Amino acid sequence: AHGTFPDYCLVIPCANPLGLTYGRRYGDKDIYEEMQASLKRLAEVYSPRLVLDLHEDDEAEEAGAYLYHHGSNTFLPELLLLRWRNAGLRVIVNDADTRFAERIWNGVIHNPPDGSIDAWLHDNCGAEVLVTETPSKLWPKKTRIRAQDIALSCIPELWRLCAH
Repeated sequence: AHGTFPDYCLVIPCANPLGLTYGRRYGDKDIYEEMQASLKRLAEVYSPRLVLDLHEDDEAEEAGAYLYHHGSNTFLPELLLLRWRNAGLRVIVNDADTRFAERIWNGVIHNPPDGSIDAWLHDNCGAEVLVTETPSKLWPKKTRIRAQDIALSCIPELWRLCAH
């Protein structure tokens, strides 16, 4: 059940350890598919309402952060973008298509049909999903950690917004 925070909060600190180790998102296809299947099984047990997926964009061409949002509650990405801006972090406002032919509008790529685990969590569990993207080659590590820390600090307020 979706209760008051923190009724339950499941944290997966690193769903892609090979990506973290080697500094890239995709690697061994079998391991990647196994990771996706494990996350789906976990979601079927815990049925998430809010998912915050912390990513780094290792192919970013612009030194700014942006979000993917799979869901309909537009207050969620607005809150996180506001917190980043208030902290002096640059947010990509509008951009040409990404390398995946997705358009960033006001810092957000809305509901892309990308076949990701994030889209699956929204489509199959009804979760509101925010995926942070920080430019790993264009921002120093300290700045990227700060951006992700800000995202994590928003969880209680995102949870409250998600409940309504």
